[in-house]
Amino acid sequence: MAFLTAFLGLPLLTFLPVFARHVFKGDIGLYSRMMAFSGAGSVVGALIVAWLGRFKHMGLTS
Repeated sequence: MAFLTAFLGLPLLTFLPVFARHVFKGDIGLYSRMMAFSGAGSVVGALIVAWLGRFKHMGLTS
């Protein structure tokens, strides 16, 4: 699972300037917002994983 995350996540950040300019027809401001949302999503995801780590019956939820 970690391999898929790294394999699919890193190219997204590499090509994000291309997506911002050519796909969404934006400028550096759009790229900055996209990077900020990516970082915010990482923080929210880490907080959710940390919260689920203390779940009493964690093995039963999957």
